[in-house]
Amino acid sequence: MGQPTTEDITNSLNLYGKKIEYTLAIPKGDENIWENQEVKFFNKKYKVFGGVIEGIEDMIPLSWHKKVMVERYA
Repeated sequence: MGQPTTEDITNSLNLYGKKIEYTLAIPKGDENIWENQEVKFFNKKYKVFGGVIEGIEDMIPLSWHKKVMVERYA
């Protein structure tokens, strides 16, 4: 999970009309459906928007290779 950059916020507003609050990293091997899902953390609700951004698993040495953007929800 990470804070978006100013550029990320501007791009999400221009592309989707939504303000990105966090970017969530998705672990390798995860098979959950993330598009348009509600997620909860820090006792707050967020909603995934945009598509899943996926890297080439073998090219990324970290334990994750996907990420999603979330907006504050309710």
